[in-house]
Amino acid sequence: MYAWSTSYTALITAAFTVVIALATIAYVVYTAKLWQETKKSADAATKAAEAANISAQAAKESADAAAILHRPLIAWDNSATPSISNEGTSRIPIDLHNFGTLSAIHLKAHFELHTESTTESRNLFFYSDLGPLEIPPQSGHHTALFLKLGKDRHMKVTSATTNLILTLKASYDTPDGREFEYTAEAKLDLAQDRFVTSKSETRDLHPRPITPR
Repeated sequence: MYAWSTSYTALITAAFTVVIALATIAYVVYTAKLWQETKKSADAATKAAEAANISAQAAKESADAAAILHRPLIAWDNSATPSISNEGTSRIPIDLHNFGTLSAIHLKAHFELHTESTTESRNLFFYSDLGPLEIPPQSGHHTALFLKLGKDRHMKVTSATTNLILTLKASYDTPDGREFEYTAEAKLDLAQDRFVTSKSETRDLHPRPITPR
């Protein structure tokens, strides 16, 4: 009877030991899975936050770029034909056009006429100032330069022994306080009967940097 009782007790103890071991294994497995799920959730939250930050940064950069592009853009339309006179007054039409999306305000322009040839350096003989004025977006301003070339200079220009060079420097602002400068240079082309632009540039005098990602 005693031997049976001892065997029964040992059997119960072994059974409880197995149950505890299985429970421990189950708890370990459950804890590991719970940790994995928690980590996945944390990783997903981190990625979502990173994606939100990237999206916000991209939206900011897009807004900054749009603000930079939302501006006036002054250019010289030199398609008009100048009237070069021998003895009288020569007339050089000037058309400034705003191709941008904002008004160009406080615009001031400085024009210079030079002669230049292979045997003589550039020589300034005429200048004129314009402004201040305002040119709305997609609008233009028409004016003209009036000057006397003189017989000698007229002969050299019309015989193509001397080039007639026109330079333009214009500064203007935007309603939101930005400042720009436009410069251009053109040479009188007798065959086309107009001034042909050889170079031009627009500079933002105080550019707004776009913050990199």
